[in-house]
Amino acid sequence: YYATLGTTQSGIILAQAIPTKSAVVQQLIKWILGLEKALNSQVRILRTDRGGEYVNKELLAWLDKKGIIHQTTPAYTPQLNGIAERKNRTIKEMMSAMLIGGGVPMEYWDWALTYATIILLSTTIREGKPVWERLFGRKVDVKFLQPFGCAVWLHIPAETRRKDDLSKPKSWKGKYLGLTFGSSGGAVLNEQTGKVHVSRNLVFEPRSAQPRRPLLLTGPTPPGPAQQTSPSSPVVVDQDLVEVGSDDDDGGVARIEELSNEEHEGEDVGGEVGGAVVKQEPSRVVAEVPQAQQAPAPAHQVIVAPRPPVQPRWARPEAPVRTLPDRAAAGRKRAHGEISVAKAHEEGEEADPLTYEQALRSPNAARWLEAMEVELKNHSRAGTWEDCVLPEGRRAVSCKWVYKTKRDGEGKVVKYKARVVARGFSQQPGVDFQETHAPTARMASLRVLVTLAIKMSMHIHQMDVEAAYLNAEMDVELYMQPPKGYTLKNGQDSLRMLRALYGYKQAGRLWWKKFD
Repeated sequence: YYATLGTTQSGIILAQAIPTKSAVVQQLIKWILGLEKALNSQVRILRTDRGGEYVNKELLAWLDKKGIIHQTTPAYTPQLNGIAERKNRTIKEMMSAMLIGGGVPMEYWDWALTYATIILLSTTIREGKPVWERLFGRKVDVKFLQPFGCAVWLHIPAETRRKDDLSKPKSWKGKYLGLTFGSSGGAVLNEQTGKVHVSRNLVFEPRSAQPRRPLLLTGPTPPGPAQQTSPSSPVVVDQDLVEVGSDDDDGGVARIEELSNEEHEGEDVGGEVGGAVVKQEPSRVVAEVPQAQQAPAPAHQVIVAPRPPVQPRWARPEAPVRTLPDRAAAGRKRAHGEISVAKAHEEGEEADPLTYEQALRSPNAARWLEAMEVELKNHSRAGTWEDCVLPEGRRAVSCKWVYKTKRDGEGKVVKYKARVVARGFSQQPGVDFQETHAPTARMASLRVLVTLAIKMSMHIHQMDVEAAYLNAEMDVELYMQPPKGYTLKNGQDSLRMLRALYGYKQAGRLWWKKFD
């Protein structure tokens, strides 16, 4: 069995393998006490189903002593605990992918459970930091975030080796079973002994060196028409509300019978690995019958070819490289253009200058001077700055020229572009800028908008704003050194910024406020 627990607001999800259903109470108490200490807050409400592992004297007495309100959900209402149901479905899918993709036997599902939980804690972000860091006060060691079941070498300590026998290996190869909560190392399965070792002295094989061999799968029988899967019974803890999944006859028992590769399409199994506990079902091996001994199929039956053997993802062959068609058929004009590009590459195009001095020494100096003149005229029309005398006690931010040649599809230069960019690293916090955060849309939000537009038969438009930052007014009194080649008015020595400029730390935020 295993039990899961998650919070609704802080995004914490915990899962632990347990020997019996009776151990759920002690595990739940341990989790609640640990979360209250880690989050420095008190649990007020615990919501569970009416399973026997939750509705019992021991747990009810402890909750009453702690002053925690115990709520129970009606029977067969998993929708009242949607957040926990989604977490449990995610864990189940991750476990299935790990065991199948890594070629790890089913008996090590509890290690996949632990690793899936750690991955969720490490990738769930709340208040700008991973939930793992908030819960444990330290960052996860990303060196050990490797594919479940990948090949890894474990170093044998010198204290356990015979120093007089040089033929003994200093390491052995095993399968990686992921990180653990109990130690700072990774778990490695010794396939010869079946034992699991935890160590920090691990060396992971490169992906290209992983063995490419078929994966033999054996799994439990899918539930038949007469079988009924029980709804989930997840546990959820939060500072204000704690929920534990739906009610069923098994008292919160969830089975892992669907962790094989025979998933039923369209079947809602969100509660199968959800909630409180998971029971492991025995696997069944199906023998293959030689084709000559098989009886012919009736006319109304369809013969389905067996599935090909499954390989770990990192061992699967790469997709074939798509080759371009013969370009000779594209015509002389296009071929001539391609030959010109190849010749230009062979001769070596001059690199874009990195400094003002390099631009003046360039063979294309006249083009660069023209581009700089155009840039300065644009700033003059936009009112980006005004000439001034630098006030006493203030420091002017430096700037630089950035040069870029624009080319067409055939590699020919079509434009010489020069841009004045501020050196924002020289800005003083609290003096030259205040806030810098500029909100941006999440890809998930954009996908929702695109989906709604398609659903409602709406048109989608995309726009681009040239020199976008120059449309935003500067929010602080900020001064900048004049760019090289710019002539100040008599008696002036600096520029006072009136609009945002590329390179300033607050430029993105100012443009967002202007656009908003």
